[in-house]
Amino acid sequence: MADISNIPNLISIGVIKGVRGLKGELRVLSESPSADRLNPGDSVYIGDDIFHISAINRSGKGLLFKLHDIVTREEAQSLIDYEIQIINDKSPLHHGEYYHNQLIGMNVYDNNNIYLGYINEIIVTGANDVYVIHDTLKKDILVPAISDVVVKIDVESSEMTVNLFHGLNTR
Repeated sequence: MADISNIPNLISIGVIKGVRGLKGELRVLSESPSADRLNPGDSVYIGDDIFHISAINRSGKGLLFKLHDIVTREEAQSLIDYEIQIINDKSPLHHGEYYHNQLIGMNVYDNNNIYLGYINEIIVTGANDVYVIHDTLKKDILVPAISDVVVKIDVESSEMTVNLFHGLNTR
C-alpha cells in the first residue's frame, strides 16, 4: 500500500460505481473535465494505492477504466464507491471553469439573495452543463451554466448567485 497523503494537488475525477465483465473493468461516473485528458499509461490514485491505466473508454454517462494489476471481477468490486483521483499537473482550467466536485453541494441564491437550494447534480450536455438545484421542500430547478444565468461563483464560500429569467424558476 502506497502513502499518497503527501502527494500535492490531487483532484477527484470520478467515483467507481460498478464493474463490467470478468476481467476487472471499472465503471466510473465522471465528475471532472480532467477525465477527458486521461490516456493509457497515466497514473490514478484510488484509496491509498496508485494504479496505471491500461485502457479508458467513454460509455454512456461515464467512463470504463481498465487498470494494470486489476485482473478479476472480485478485485474490481472491492473498489466500488472509491474516488479516482489524479494529480492536477495538466493544463489548468481557464477562468470561469470549475471542477464538478467544487460545485456539488454549493448553496445557490438568486439576485435578491433568496436561497434556492444547493447543487446536487450536474448534467453534462453538448452545449453547456446544467446545474440541478435541489431543495428538499420544493421542486428542483434546472439552471444552464451560462454567463447570462450564472452571475457569480464563489468557491471559497461555496455560494453561487444566479439570475433566474422568467421561465427558469419552475417552482
